Amino acid sequence: MALREFRSAGIDPGRDCARLTFLDFHTAVVRAVVSGEADIGTVRTDTLERMAAAGEIRMDAIRVIPADAEPEHREKLTASSRLLLKIIASVRNLAYDLRLQGLDEKGLVRALEVYCVEASKR
Repeated sequence: MALREFRSAGIDPGRDCARLTFLDFHTAVVRAVVSGEADIGTVRTDTLERMAAAGEIRMDAIRVIPADAEPEHREKLTASSRLLLKIIASVRNLAYDLRLQGLDEKGLVRALEVYCVEASKR
C-alpha cells in the first residue's frame, strides 16, 4: 500500500531514496521524517493528527500526499481508521472470549484433549 501511494505521487523509493528503512511504529516514522533522518514515510492519518494534537509535531512541517485530498476525505479516512481500530479490538476480544477453558492452566494440548473428550460425550 505504501509503495502504491508513493508511486501515485511520482515517487519511486527504489530510485529516489538512498536507502529504505522500516520502522516498527508509525510515530517513529513521523519522528524520523520530521528530524530529517528520513526523507519520506507513510503512516495512518490519525497518527499525524494525534501527534499534532499532543504538540509533538507541526502539521505545516509535513507534506501530506496526496496534498490535494479534500478535508472531508481526510475526515472519512480518519473515521475509517478509528473504526478499523475498534473492529480489530473487538475481534481480539472475541478471540479471547472463545479461548478454551483451562487453556492457561493446562496448556493447549491438554485443553484440546479435555475439549475433545467433553465434545464426544454430547
